[in-house]
Amino acid sequence: MTESIARHDYVSTSFQKIYLDHCFPNMRVGNADQRFPSYLRRHIPHLCYVDCRNPSVNFVSRDEAHILYNTALELKGKSALEIGCWLGWSTAHLAAGGVVLDVVDPALFDPVVYESVEQSLCLAGVRSNVNLHPGYSPKKVEEIALQTNRRWSLIFIDGNCESPAPLQDTRVVERYAAEDCLVLFHNLVLPSVAEGLNYLKDRGWKTMIYQTMQIMGVAWRGNVRPVDHMPDPNVHWTLPEHLGDYCISGFDPVMLQDWKTGLPKDVMNSIQRGSLAYSYKGIPTTKNPFDIALYPLLIWQVKPRTIIEIGSYCGGSALWLGDILSSFGLGAHIYSIDVNRVTSLSHPKVTYLRGNGRELEAILSPFFLSRLPRPLLVIEDADHQYETTIKVLEFFHQHLLPGEYIIIEDAIVSDMGEDILYNGGPKRAVREFLSKYPDRYEIDRSYCDFFGSNFTWCVNSYLKKKNKANQDLDFQVACEALRLPTLSKSEYFLELYLSAKKICQEDIPGNFVEYGKGGSSALLAWVIRHHSHRPRKVYVLFEENLDKEADKASTRTDESLQHLGEKLEVGECIIPVTLSESNLAASLKEVGEVALLYIHANGDYKSTINALRNLYSQVSSKGLIQIEGYGLWESCRQAVHDFEQEIQSFFHIHIIDHTGAWFTPGENNPILLSQEKPSFPVSRVCLGKVSLALFPDWDPSFQEATISSLELLLEFILLSPIPQDYALIVSAELDYGMAESILETAAANVTLKLTDSGYELKEEPSISLVKTLNSEQWKRLLAQVNYHYPLAHEQIPAGVRPALDRVPRFELPSR
Repeated sequence: MTESIARHDYVSTSFQKIYLDHCFPNMRVGNADQRFPSYLRRHIPHLCYVDCRNPSVNFVSRDEAHILYNTALELKGKSALEIGCWLGWSTAHLAAGGVVLDVVDPALFDPVVYESVEQSLCLAGVRSNVNLHPGYSPKKVEEIALQTNRRWSLIFIDGNCESPAPLQDTRVVERYAAEDCLVLFHNLVLPSVAEGLNYLKDRGWKTMIYQTMQIMGVAWRGNVRPVDHMPDPNVHWTLPEHLGDYCISGFDPVMLQDWKTGLPKDVMNSIQRGSLAYSYKGIPTTKNPFDIALYPLLIWQVKPRTIIEIGSYCGGSALWLGDILSSFGLGAHIYSIDVNRVTSLSHPKVTYLRGNGRELEAILSPFFLSRLPRPLLVIEDADHQYETTIKVLEFFHQHLLPGEYIIIEDAIVSDMGEDILYNGGPKRAVREFLSKYPDRYEIDRSYCDFFGSNFTWCVNSYLKKKNKANQDLDFQVACEALRLPTLSKSEYFLELYLSAKKICQEDIPGNFVEYGKGGSSALLAWVIRHHSHRPRKVYVLFEENLDKEADKASTRTDESLQHLGEKLEVGECIIPVTLSESNLAASLKEVGEVALLYIHANGDYKSTINALRNLYSQVSSKGLIQIEGYGLWESCRQAVHDFEQEIQSFFHIHIIDHTGAWFTPGENNPILLSQEKPSFPVSRVCLGKVSLALFPDWDPSFQEATISSLELLLEFILLSPIPQDYALIVSAELDYGMAESILETAAANVTLKLTDSGYELKEEPSISLVKTLNSEQWKRLLAQVNYHYPLAHEQIPAGVRPALDRVPRFELPSR
């Protein structure tokens, strides 16, 4: 008898979420362990949903339904076709995404099925967007296309799975597909369905696989692109042999590795008991024998010059590491950080600091980190909580250089069956992190498997950062030709190179501008020569400097650019311009529209803000602004955020490494007054006469309490004399889709309650869901907020708590 599997729902973290369960009153969780066709991938621990009237047929999984929904969102307003709808679960998700949908299925001949599908679509509010066609594909598909002259931009094939039906369906939809079209397949676990995807691949369509319960696939052509999907990191994914040649969305070969220790459970538990009792020089150290042997091995081989330990405990491990450094004669230093700073110990190579692993930016500034001797070794050994580990990983991701290590301790708690105590623990965090940054890190098996398969408490968690630059051969050729520096700057140069290349490939109009020293203009000119579809120039803008030495340096730079440009045959692209008050207007007019603005001002506040003031309005909405020194210089960050205040907006700032950042005008969040508010929900910040900041924890387990608290606040505001004076600024950093859903539920509940009580509601507050601000931007926003509305369960972004504590609390009057 097959052992029952513990099953759960999963939706890719990159997706906008929607919940249509209430539209399908007969939907239940099915028993995947006993029923369904033989091809069902029962070993995938996701929930199967069925209609209780026919429980032998399953719907697409919740993750698969969200692939449909999010794809439809990208093609909103376009014509779409679905072959095979069963009882409308997939249909409702497609239609909810905003496409105009034709549905073909012979099951619709049954009046019971037709009525059930129609009822569900009505409950979902999408019936008017759907045309239901009882009939068989491919004949019915061709009939609809000829009668309506339809060309579909999105097609979902989920009909008859037996050969040759999927191939026949694919051939007919290709004939009537729009030039820009995307075709989705379901049940690719079957070779017969894969015949359809193979057909389009052979015909020149781009293709990709989604690792879901039954495996979905996508083929596309023209000016469309499939949605990015992240497979469930808690599943050991495999792929059938007939799909072996396809690339997989969000796939990292790490997902196929064994994530369990090879230690027998009784041996593991015995060693754990000893580890908890282990001490060094009388100080509790809680280290196991495997890692006690592995750390000296790694330190001798890597020879780090700085070690940062997150989680000091009693200080024993830092003391032990300090002695190892001394015995090896290494001139290195250790910084050990804990919420409870160790004060009872001292060592010449150890500094104990007070700090929180979830708020490392409060103690480890970019300026401090940039000046640490390298290589850097990071050891995360804090509270084992998923939230702490993922914060540490994300923080150091932007500061680690290629070849440096970050070690995550105690991922083995999952093997001990204790991960539920830590919300999935370190192992969950490591898997999600590696999935998010494919090809950026490798699990160094020489340490993990030194004594046997994951004979370590750091299961698959000796992580080494890779050199991303080495993975782009075109970039390597450019670096060699231009003699660009390697290692320390390769990451930053690569991001600039890839940004410029993407702009050229997408044919975004505008010239390239380097504001400051001309060290990257030759690289930009190289990209234009090899990738641009239109004529472009690289303008190198210098600010006039009365200092003679600076003028001489500028002259030498001009001569160097001219010489290098001539040598590489890109000299005509590079135009140096020295800006002055007399020529500023004419020079900016000559530059014209800007596709890429690269600001290299060496942290100078005046030059950085001048670059933004002079050129921001000329940058295309799809263009990009990249700033070197944002992470390194406080003056540079201040210039960026002061300019935000000038134009009343917040930029969505993407961190490149410990020095650089980029943003694009099209993603900014303008600050509006409440009377200017757009319809809810908004991707901007609206302020009112009474602005309230809310920081809910969107964890589903707190959903009921969060909705209740929001209902109380919304009812108070709607019954106030002037509801439109209020503005709610709501943090949605962790789960925008869940935040939107919960807010809409609370608003609908309150509206229904008040209208049923006879209230006439004409005005409402503005509500802004905010998800892309960094701590500095939150501080500046909170300075403009009147109150903080406290909740029982809150999630405060890192580094924001001190500024929030200065905001008065908003208390509702007692009832």
